[in-house]
Amino acid sequence: MARRAAQEWNRGMVGTSAVPRDVTPPGECATDGCGRPVGTEVTPTGWVVAQVIGSGPAREYCSGSCSSYGVALAEVRALRDKDGGDDR
Repeated sequence: MARRAAQEWNRGMVGTSAVPRDVTPPGECATDGCGRPVGTEVTPTGWVVAQVIGSGPAREYCSGSCSSYGVALAEVRALRDKDGGDDR
């Protein structure tokens, strides 16, 4: 049984959390072209173009979750390049 403070913090919810959905990284996305550099083909309607200054070319993603992952990777690349980090 959860402690009273834990239940209050959790708005009364107790038990095991639901299993989270699988999130596929853009490099492994099953959608053809997800994560490719912009300009290699016409960007399909509804796709997201993401670019972070200092991180290389803009890329296009099939969905919001893929683009969020891609922007995070681009931000890390921009920081790495700014700080002179290794080339991973």
